[in-house]
Amino acid sequence: MPNTAILVIAPEASFRRSLGFLLESEGWQVGLLELLPMSPDTVDGFNCLVVDDAAIPDRKTAQDRLVHLRQPVVLLVERQRWQEEVDWLNCVEKPLFGPSLIGAVRSVLFS
Repeated sequence: MPNTAILVIAPEASFRRSLGFLLESEGWQVGLLELLPMSPDTVDGFNCLVVDDAAIPDRKTAQDRLVHLRQPVVLLVERQRWQEEVDWLNCVEKPLFGPSLIGAVRSVLFS
């Protein structure tokens, strides 16, 4: 998909940059943010969000906050922290394996 832009949201700088590099290697444009934005305007122009679960301070409101952003989301999770709470979302389990993240992003972009 030409001109595809993905926003990576992760609080840890080196992890955020690593994710950005991986996604850029697929030819996608990448934006980087430390924290989950409150406004949907912040994510306008992005085709997909890749969100580290550490960027979500309150798991109880995670679904509302992510749906409010109005973009497809791939959530990077530690299963033992989230368990069944994320069945409604495209998830990739941490620690990451690059092809699983790329596959999940492609899935939300082309579904």
